[in-house]
Amino acid sequence: MTLRKITTTKSLSAAVAGMALVGLGYPAAVHAATSATTTGLTNAQLSEMREEERMARDLYTQLGRSSGEPIFTRIAAAEQRHLDAVERLMTTQGMDPQTVGTTVGRYAVPDLQSTYTRWLAAGRVSDQAAYKVGADLEKQDIADLKALDVPSGSTGARVVQALLAGSEHHLAAFTKAVNGDLPEGCPFAGGAGQQQGYGRGAGQGPGAGMGHGMRGGAGHGMGWSS
Repeated sequence: MTLRKITTTKSLSAAVAGMALVGLGYPAAVHAATSATTTGLTNAQLSEMREEERMARDLYTQLGRSSGEPIFTRIAAAEQRHLDAVERLMTTQGMDPQTVGTTVGRYAVPDLQSTYTRWLAAGRVSDQAAYKVGADLEKQDIADLKALDVPSGSTGARVVQALLAGSEHHLAAFTKAVNGDLPEGCPFAGGAGQQQGYGRGAGQGPGAGMGHGMRGGAGHGMGWSS
């Protein structure tokens, strides 16, 4: 799940940059957090993306435990792969992902923290409510990803497109669940996906299935399935 911004990209970027100055683990220099480098994404954007993917993973994990529904466990695993991909971008850009935050259920961006708490409470009311939370999260993610302005052909652009494809598959699954159409075993249980991978640097690697597959990437370590 990619960008779950509750405020605008500009305001979140400013918040992240400001947090760096008070020791919350974001990149230490404001100019470093606001200038695009090797990936086509800024340090602030990458930090936000990591926090948002982490929040999605944590939320789905908790809803999976409370509901017992496998759709949450499987999509949480997909969100972990999305998180891994963002962390690889951060490493490529010379950032240390672990300085952004690792505690489950705790996020440095205040709006993200409050949204996690609200969605978790709402999703624990019933399975149907949990599916609705999942759909709402993915809709927000898709809108935010589409709003990103990333240089075409950059590594960051390829990651964003892959995250978008994953979120669209997740939204389709949650929408079916909301409508009472949850197949046995639910989506993402395995099988062939769309071969839409990518590699680092020049060229496009084979990558992993982007549909319902759960396979690991085969390219240059940047592929995953949704």
